[in-house]
Amino acid sequence: MAPAPQKRTIYQNFIDKHSPPIEQHTLLESKLTDELLDDFLKSAPSFPNPIRVGVAPAYSEKDQLLAIAIATESTILVVQLQKSKGDTLHRSRGLLLTKVLCNADCMLYAFSIGQLAMSLFIDHGLRIVNGVNVESVCPESQKSIVSPLAAIKFAVGDQWPIYEDNIKAAFQDKIWDPKPAKHTSLALKAWLASFLPTIPDQEERFNAVQRVNTKDKSDSELAQIGQIVRADQRLASQRPVVSANEFSAPLAHRQKVKVRSERYQTRIQKSSEVQATVMDEHGATFLVNGRTADVMGRAATLKADGTTLEGKTILSIVSTGGDRATMAEQQKSLHVLRALQGQANLFENPFQKYIWCGPGDDSTWPETFESSDEVPEITATQPLNDSQQRAVQHMLTMSNSARVTVIQGPPGTGKTSVIAAYVCSAVAAGRHGIWLVAQTNVAVKNIAEKLIKVDFQDWKLLVSTDFHLGWHEHLYSAVNKNIICSDNFKKANRLIKGCSVILCTLSMLSHPLVKSFTALVPLTTMVVDEASQISINDYIPALQQFPSIHKMCFIGDDKQLPPFGQDQNEELKSIFEVPHLRSDALMLNIQYRMPPHLGGFISEAVYDAQLASNPLHPIKKPESYFVDVGEESQEKRNGTSWMNTLERQAVLKIAAKLQEEGKDYRIITPYDAQRSLIENEMKASGLAWQDKCFNVDSFQG
Repeated sequence: MAPAPQKRTIYQNFIDKHSPPIEQHTLLESKLTDELLDDFLKSAPSFPNPIRVGVAPAYSEKDQLLAIAIATESTILVVQLQKSKGDTLHRSRGLLLTKVLCNADCMLYAFSIGQLAMSLFIDHGLRIVNGVNVESVCPESQKSIVSPLAAIKFAVGDQWPIYEDNIKAAFQDKIWDPKPAKHTSLALKAWLASFLPTIPDQEERFNAVQRVNTKDKSDSELAQIGQIVRADQRLASQRPVVSANEFSAPLAHRQKVKVRSERYQTRIQKSSEVQATVMDEHGATFLVNGRTADVMGRAATLKADGTTLEGKTILSIVSTGGDRATMAEQQKSLHVLRALQGQANLFENPFQKYIWCGPGDDSTWPETFESSDEVPEITATQPLNDSQQRAVQHMLTMSNSARVTVIQGPPGTGKTSVIAAYVCSAVAAGRHGIWLVAQTNVAVKNIAEKLIKVDFQDWKLLVSTDFHLGWHEHLYSAVNKNIICSDNFKKANRLIKGCSVILCTLSMLSHPLVKSFTALVPLTTMVVDEASQISINDYIPALQQFPSIHKMCFIGDDKQLPPFGQDQNEELKSIFEVPHLRSDALMLNIQYRMPPHLGGFISEAVYDAQLASNPLHPIKKPESYFVDVGEESQEKRNGTSWMNTLERQAVLKIAAKLQEEGKDYRIITPYDAQRSLIENEMKASGLAWQDKCFNVDSFQG
């Protein structure tokens, strides 16, 4: 027998304001009745019209929606949603829909309502009308994602103090726990969403927020939007909320301490909250809370909350805030929210429609797009094989039948050579507005180096100052004169100097100042390297922001690294997992990097014997070796990564030998901690370390 509804009295602890006691009822969805929901709605001060209802979700560890809380100012129903089929549940779900979720007289207020609305649809087939995103009350929400805490601070203003720690803890707690005592946090988040619009000077602001309405959208559109939202939700869940920061050289003065971050992946970031483990002069250890005061490259200044750090030893530092969404992820979320609010149609963009929906009967390219069957002459400075020539020709073709080019490039088949040949040929034919993008900074840098190698200089590389300064300047030594760091983006007009080709990461296209470059070099052709590592969802910001795109070229290899997180989320698809695009892919079929004996093995095992090897490769006989470092070899955890001391020592000996013999070499390791340690030990031992050691994802292909 299903448990009876449980009732308890709770008190809000988010705002320092006297509030009456709140009745909380916890029940299964099948226990919802007309009488219960009618009494709930009548408890709203604004009853009968409009009825303000706050809504908050609770999820499983796998991000499925398991429960919702619906709240007025005095009553909260915590409803555990059910999957079973039966007349009782069917009737109760109908009541939840008609009386609350799709009641035209109800205004539904929720934090992150886009994710909530899509979770209701994906997991339970439920829809909503009159949904109001609480964070949208903030003016800056039009340009970036606003945190719940920031929205609460904005709405409350200086009318009452707020309990920040309680609010942060509540919004970090997203997992459903069936124990009744664990429901208070969920219940109060719904209460808070219903309370904020009642603040006198906020009512007009909330009324001006566009409503989310999923009731009137088709199943197919909601399924597509839902896939995008759920994929991002799962990626966000995989990010660690707390990061153990690797640092050195702490120097304390009063309440501040300066430190040097040792590894980019665990660096101390701007606007982060930190907690340091500190030891005083008597050997006693204690925790000190604080925040970052300043970050410049590796150097970070931390400020403690009301505690002097002078004369104390900093033993460890952990920070929160590193799990924040990137600019690209924020832009994607904003576009999805606008689509749910009816302000935008994600699939009006012809490229997005073609990629997501395929070449349907109604798929036509805009008449404003330049269309020509003439293919410019290929003006490559290096010889191309037949498959490379076919790839470049398709990239150069601007007919409607070739708006999208997909190229599969196995390791060593000359993907960057194809890109360089395309760029030289397109610019020679008078084309402009060519943007070359990739998932990683290293891949973008590799394209830049190839352009220099073929003596093409008419380009600029946009790079984040956070990535470049103090961390990776050594990677850019060969291309330094063409770099524009993000702290100089406001000088775009002076720095661009009339060039027709821009290089950057895909996420850089979401930088708020990148439009100063697209105003000078309109993005008309987008060439994507490492396309197999990029989820098709990640193209949404660029496609929504730049309708000037008339041609897209995707180059990658689905036999190598997939989009990050695909192992835990099969819905994350690259271009190569989209059947109608994969079937038209051109393959670069001769590899030049590996000796033929390795190339032959890879061809048979991975590429269905379709990959040929360069017969003129200088290495004719097998020269592949396994180095046994002994039974004592052991991988050890290093923060969130791994290291292996004996393997690192073996690598350093081999590197020293290769350097002594004057040979060109690279080191590849799967773990960033191991990469960082190898690089530091190469420096310490006097070996050439710049541009030598990489992780697999930076060096694949």
